[in-house]
Amino acid sequence: MSYLTQMAGLTMHNFVSAATGIALAIALIRGFARRSAKTIGNFWVDMTRTVLYVLMPLSIVVGLFFVWQGMPQNLGLTSKRPRWKAAHN
Repeated sequence: MSYLTQMAGLTMHNFVSAATGIALAIALIRGFARRSAKTIGNFWVDMTRTVLYVLMPLSIVVGLFFVWQGMPQNLGLTSKRPRWKAAHN
């Protein structure tokens, strides 16, 4: 797999898993707050709003902070290093 495919897959998985947890927490809080209501809301709407309004802006701010601090992202090929040799007694 290419680096782009790996980054896209892992990024999607990280965003969706975080949004799922936050949406479930929101549903739990709504369930306790609305005891007499018949529904607790739409999970997909909560998950989409979490990704668009919470996680994406947060990732942009943190990404810009990393760029400002000079954190590198190396997309080059892996480097070859000599292996460590075990010390013989």
